[in-house]
Amino acid sequence: MKPVNLYNYKIFINLFVSQYNVKEFFILEITFKGGCREVGRSGLLVNKEVLLDYGIKVGDPAEYPLNSMEPKTVLVSHGHLDHCGAVPNLMYQDPDVFMTPPTAEFTGLLGEDTLKISETTLSGVSPFDPEDLQKLRRITRKKHYGETFKTNGYRVCFYNAGHIPGASGIRLESDSGESLFYTGDFNLKETRLVPGAAEFPEADALVLESTYFGEEHLPREETEEKFIESVLDTLDRGGTALIPAFAIGRTQEILMLLDAHGIRTYVDGMGLEVYKILRKYPEYLKNPELLDRAFERAIAVKDSSGIQFLKSLRQLSLQPGC
Repeated sequence: MKPVNLYNYKIFINLFVSQYNVKEFFILEITFKGGCREVGRSGLLVNKEVLLDYGIKVGDPAEYPLNSMEPKTVLVSHGHLDHCGAVPNLMYQDPDVFMTPPTAEFTGLLGEDTLKISETTLSGVSPFDPEDLQKLRRITRKKHYGETFKTNGYRVCFYNAGHIPGASGIRLESDSGESLFYTGDFNLKETRLVPGAAEFPEADALVLESTYFGEEHLPREETEEKFIESVLDTLDRGGTALIPAFAIGRTQEILMLLDAHGIRTYVDGMGLEVYKILRKYPEYLKNPELLDRAFERAIAVKDSSGIQFLKSLRQLSLQPGC
């Protein structure tokens, strides 16, 4: 199916004043700046002044949400590149920026990686500079789940969305009482790394992430079983299992799964830095002790000799930086 451009699509909500006297009010104006029928560059502008997420769609050249806006507040749902990657680009507008503590650290880590990668891409252009990233780190206000706060005429609260540590569903309510709940990426089922999403609050409008809408998935236990069987089969035949995995969330979960089955693992890349961050926020994890055990037993790859070093391995987990 050919993607439909919905970026400038706006939603208006009608309020029924009473059973007999229906009156139309303008409540919320929602403009999609990206992330419509595509994975990447998420951006949702509410009433032209509150921006929910501002991500990057990976490619060469990379793609970014539509601009032409001046948000007073930026709320970030979680620390994956497609939701937070372009936030440093907004620093010249001096917005108020809010996210959970783990998301704030992941956003900074991915920002550093974006600057590094931009030096080697065909375009050679980064959407922001190091000063923008420094400013973002300085002005970001960190809020925990369930902590209601005010910003520019709105009440905001983050709710645990599952997915990865620090991931949030965002409830936004205006001073006049109109409300919106934006899920971001969410997972209702617990994983080895994080508990499932919390019960979501009531709101007048719901914007729901639906990347896998309508698709049937195997039960997680069956998926894990098939994955472990594949790894063991590879090792039994004398092979090396190379496992590409996202650095934030997936690498840690895979290591915990392999460790639970007694498989010795080598790990390389940004996932090591992410683990160091996660150790500071055990309250965002399902079982911090099992995560610690998995990384204590894993062997960090620090050798840069490449192929010669890989020949000595029987199990390796590698990950890209997003």
